[in-house]
Amino acid sequence: TIEKPGIDGRNSAADRVVEANLYGNVLIAGEVPIMRREGSVVVNVEDTLRSFEDEVDAITFNNSVHNAMRKFARNAVLRKVKGGQSSSSAPDTVAQQRKLQLQQFVQATKVLLLTYEKVYESKEPTDLAMKRMLGPQLQYFVNCMLTKFNFKNRVSVRALKFYADSLLLLGELVKAEEALETAQNIAFQCSILLIRLFDILRDRANVLARLGQKEETAGVLEQCITIIEQLDGEDMLTKESELLNELAQVHGNIGNLSYANNLLQRSLSIQESLHGSQALEICDTLSRLAMLRNKMGEPNQAHSQLQRVMRIQERHDVPRHQFSGTLCNMAAVNAALGEHEKSKVLYMSVLATQERQYGQWYPEIATSLSNLAMVHMALGEYEEAKDCLERTHKIRSRVYGKKHPLVASTLTNLASVVYTMGDFKKAMVLNEDALEIQKACYPDAHPLVAVTLKNMAMIENS
Repeated sequence: TIEKPGIDGRNSAADRVVEANLYGNVLIAGEVPIMRREGSVVVNVEDTLRSFEDEVDAITFNNSVHNAMRKFARNAVLRKVKGGQSSSSAPDTVAQQRKLQLQQFVQATKVLLLTYEKVYESKEPTDLAMKRMLGPQLQYFVNCMLTKFNFKNRVSVRALKFYADSLLLLGELVKAEEALETAQNIAFQCSILLIRLFDILRDRANVLARLGQKEETAGVLEQCITIIEQLDGEDMLTKESELLNELAQVHGNIGNLSYANNLLQRSLSIQESLHGSQALEICDTLSRLAMLRNKMGEPNQAHSQLQRVMRIQERHDVPRHQFSGTLCNMAAVNAALGEHEKSKVLYMSVLATQERQYGQWYPEIATSLSNLAMVHMALGEYEEAKDCLERTHKIRSRVYGKKHPLVASTLTNLASVVYTMGDFKKAMVLNEDALEIQKACYPDAHPLVAVTLKNMAMIENS
């Protein structure tokens, strides 16, 4: 449940019904809140609607609030019954009830959004659980805003942004993308600040990328860059550099490796002009350049680039756990060079550091375990690979839920291991479980769905 906002004057039975509707145990998404009988309160739409609408027309509101109150009255009008007297004879009381109901909805929405904002960027398991718990309430309030109150403003954009984030935790990528597209359209309509529009577009680009829609992702990122180029300030240049990195990642995945390299070089130039050639701020782009070189079949150049990154980080006394990403990249390059033992040592070092720093249920530990499992596979250490992936599955299921795309990818990796070990039946079951999740999260034409189907066909042939 969410914290109840402090609103004075909530003493009448009608007020308590409004409170019950907003904070009751049952919230029905997309529906009018259930009206509950409490004391002498009843629902009477027809008797009070006309008097209420006449009264609300006499109250000075802006257009959005005025229309919202009339719409809400059509769905649920309360009256007090005391001594056989109907509140329809007291239009002032009805109007006050309507006004209070709207105030309570707006205040409750603010409380919910503030509560979510506190944990929005956190990856701690407890905060992730909080966000999943707040998801259904966000869905309810978003539906009320858009369908009952017709709110299309900065608050609804913010609510849709948080709702999409909660959907991502549940693996509902398609619904999250739809929520962000709605937020984007509203943001265009209400002339929202460019930086807020940028945030929505960037979130949408991330979701589109996860959905495998590469061309659409590139298009949205280009829109982001266009917006940022209109804004002044050093922080805007930093954001432009980050966007260039993300756009390079997309083009690298598409196969436009040369163009991706040009984007990263452009990003590096911006960062070096801002911070210098030995600054920590350039390490992310250098690492991306290194991994692109590795993808282009140049592991030796990638290795040299990563060594430069490590020298910069050591020069700035970066704590060991904070350059785990660099060590993971180095491990991947070592694997490309055929040095799997070195790769295993690095991955195990990263894993030990993460466990000491964060505990055994931290989400990034699952990533390290998955990487380590692939190295064990390359070395023929199948039991060790299986153990790593089973632990990965436990962490991701606990942190993200059992129907999340990351759980599906873990199941497909685990299926590959047990298939190699000769357990074809178990491999098929794991792939079937993964496919069920993927079909719920991705479009039918998604590449990961195709890979899983291909793996299942290979098992059938075996």
